[in-house]
Amino acid sequence: MKGYGRRGMDNALKNIWAKTDKSDATRWHPLILHMLDVAASADAILAREPETTRKRIAKVLGLEWETARGWILLVVACHDLGKACPGFQCKWSERLASTGLRLPRSPNTDIHHAFVSQIALSEWLQERGWPEGLAELVSDAVGCHHGERASENAKDRAVNEIYVGRGERLEAVRNDWAQARRGLIEAIVEVLRPVNNPAKQILSGPDFMLLSGLTSFADWIGSNEDWFPFGSPDDCEGRLKLDSLKIGQRFRFRLRANPCVTRNGKRLGLLRLEEQEKWIERKAGQHGFSLSQLASYDQSASPQARLDIRISQEQMLRGKRHAGNGIRIYSVLYDGILMVSEAEKFRAVLETGIGHGKVMGLGLLSVAPIA
Repeated sequence: MKGYGRRGMDNALKNIWAKTDKSDATRWHPLILHMLDVAASADAILAREPETTRKRIAKVLGLEWETARGWILLVVACHDLGKACPGFQCKWSERLASTGLRLPRSPNTDIHHAFVSQIALSEWLQERGWPEGLAELVSDAVGCHHGERASENAKDRAVNEIYVGRGERLEAVRNDWAQARRGLIEAIVEVLRPVNNPAKQILSGPDFMLLSGLTSFADWIGSNEDWFPFGSPDDCEGRLKLDSLKIGQRFRFRLRANPCVTRNGKRLGLLRLEEQEKWIERKAGQHGFSLSQLASYDQSASPQARLDIRISQEQMLRGKRHAGNGIRIYSVLYDGILMVSEAEKFRAVLETGIGHGKVMGLGLLSVAPIA
């Protein structure tokens, strides 16, 4: 997926928060980055599904997959758009102050952000020319990503949050937040570039459940900090553009993967540190990047140079195959710095992942450019 490349991103957008670290009040994740994380997760989920699944979800909008992809990922990304509202952002007053956004006199801190997302997204889709019924139901499906559908009363409260009481006195406050939400959507549009509005008028029940389920699953994956580390306002500028990758570019990376070998037809997890290092070094060579070696490593004890990476958080993941049989996959977390050696191969691995276990969420390579 192309990264965010918007120039001169508004300071308010960069400082609107989505998530915080409960154990460290200084760590937080910008909303625009979380939206992109979840869109990337949805894209990876669908890329790993059979072609029939992609065609099926494209039919939710009555489009072919190539055209539907941008719209599907955009609406999934907007699942948390409603966090850009007074009632949510005022929960962290210090961060709110850095946005410059103004508040009504008594913000509603009990507001359900998912339902604000639903109303705001529906209005924007209709402005873009979507049929009213389709826009409302697609937004409703996305708004259900926490497992709860908005009642009419909840919708009224969400509308009240969007229009900040509807009074003329609060017009400036209302405009501030409306522009912030619009700016977030426009940033996502710049990345995904959806084209050709859907002509379909409504969603069926199965369509609704499919889109809602995809959004919920993608949000669950995109909220895992092991796979999507917290960013910063600086990360909102010049996000990675896959079309502009160059040999020699350096990135910080994180990868939870299944280092393994196949012996006698059986896949075996690699448990020794040296084997895990050799596995990632071998994969790097196959996928267009290289890893640095420890400059100060003393080779007197061993002729094998060591990589300058961190390997941690060994886990045995458990799940089920499509047939219902149990499955166990060994995984470790890699962190370090890589350098692009072959742009085309590196671009491909960012989109397809590394190694086995993708059905369990493994193999997603997360990178951040080094200035």
